[in-house]
Amino acid sequence: MRRLLKCLAVVAVAVVAVGAGLFLVSRAMGRNAERMALVERLATPKPVSGSNAFPALWTFGYRVPQDRVQAAAATDVERFQRRLDAGEDLEATGFDSGIAADFEDLLASVDGSDTAWCSPRKPGCLQRVGDDADGYAQRLRPLEQVLAQADALGGYGHYANGFPAHLHAPFPGRLNALLRIPMTSHALDFVQGDSAAALAGVCHSAAGWRRLVPNSDSLVISMLAINAVRGYSDLFADMLAELPADTPLPAGCMAAFAPPVEGEIGVCEAIKGEFAMQRVLIRDPSAAGTPMPWYYALAYDRSATEGRAAENLSLGCDARGQSLIAADKPIGEAVPERSQEFECLSNFFGCTLTSIAGPAYSDYLRRTQDHGMRLKLMAALVWLRENRDDRRPVATRLASRPVTMRSPARRIELGEDGRSLRIELYDAKDGSHWQVPLPRMR
Repeated sequence: MRRLLKCLAVVAVAVVAVGAGLFLVSRAMGRNAERMALVERLATPKPVSGSNAFPALWTFGYRVPQDRVQAAAATDVERFQRRLDAGEDLEATGFDSGIAADFEDLLASVDGSDTAWCSPRKPGCLQRVGDDADGYAQRLRPLEQVLAQADALGGYGHYANGFPAHLHAPFPGRLNALLRIPMTSHALDFVQGDSAAALAGVCHSAAGWRRLVPNSDSLVISMLAINAVRGYSDLFADMLAELPADTPLPAGCMAAFAPPVEGEIGVCEAIKGEFAMQRVLIRDPSAAGTPMPWYYALAYDRSATEGRAAENLSLGCDARGQSLIAADKPIGEAVPERSQEFECLSNFFGCTLTSIAGPAYSDYLRRTQDHGMRLKLMAALVWLRENRDDRRPVATRLASRPVTMRSPARRIELGEDGRSLRIELYDAKDGSHWQVPLPRMR
């Protein structure tokens, strides 16, 4: 009997030792050096240039004097941080900006989502405004300061969220109005005969939003900027299709629709912003609103979970993703395949959390690739117009365009009508192709 008990004790110790060993091996797998390097990379923002658009976006649509914009935004950030530090339930109480109480609302009677306004995702802006120019002039007349605020946004260099990374941090509103009202105003300038102001306005707006695509720490802002550039590209092409071929372009248009440069086609900084938000939940799962039971700690490794989250997002920043973008090959699913999940023995809850969070990011990356291809098409469009004395067929001239306007994988081709240019889209939610009319060249 005593011998049996000794044997059972030895077996029990061995089982515990093996279990502990497996647990430690599992935990080490989750914290491997490659993942920790990814965490470090995604936690390190790149140096920025130019001024930050956040205060202007946060105060957009309110009568805030220009010399008080920075202070007004900073006051709201401080108010939010104080409430956060005090442990308030921000999910339940929300956050009311002090700006709404302190400054006049310039958009109080304006519905920015009204479908009558031009929209970046809805071609035909010039036609729509031209059909009711007097009506649009009346709608835009009281919005002079709103338009001035939108115009000023074209001069910023980057967007860095002023609020701390938090699940319940507020976000700039009125984004529909910010996109649609200026676009409608530029179209109205054109149909009323002021083509110089219309072209200058479109190109200034397009250049400003284009700058924010790779220089924003918010994926929402980067995607918004991509949509804006798309809308202004549609509008610019429609204007060129109506203008005489010898109408000079404002200097800003050549830069606004120049071919993309190295490093421009990407949203790595926005991916880093997403990672910062995910880290808040990873470090404190109760931030989602449900307290974390004590026993979660037995099967939850914060460091390993951060590593898995970084791995999920890495394609937006790593060399593999950059090579796909350079080759213009369609980016597949961004979440890496993980056929063997032995590491989840010590991190079951972390594995579950990161399995839920990852798969959607490849859509954003493909949308960014399409943005780069649209820029190349627009550069080719301007190049064809600037070289209109070349009497060869358009298809022949297009084939001789500079290499900076080419893709290794996709073609810029004539549309079926022979009077437009088009590209195939990798993100085909709005159709398989994007197409704009050719400019007048005679």
